Amino acid sequence: MKHIYLDYAATTPVDKRVLDDMLPYFLEDFGNPASSNLFGQKASNVVKLIENNIKNFFKADDFNIVFL
Repeated sequence: MKHIYLDYAATTPVDKRVLDDMLPYFLEDFGNPASSNLFGQKASNVVKLIENNIKNFFKADDFNIVFL
């Protein structure tokens, strides 16, 4: 029997390209971007870089980007 997953509000599959890009942050360079320690600051810098990439791609400003 084939199973169909319908609860995409809880979780969704990750594209292989996204997984490949995120793997270093899951395994080595993890940190809370809201924290002031070294790990948090490195994570915060990555979040800011990604946010800028998204803004540039969509030609958006700061008020159009929301991370949930």
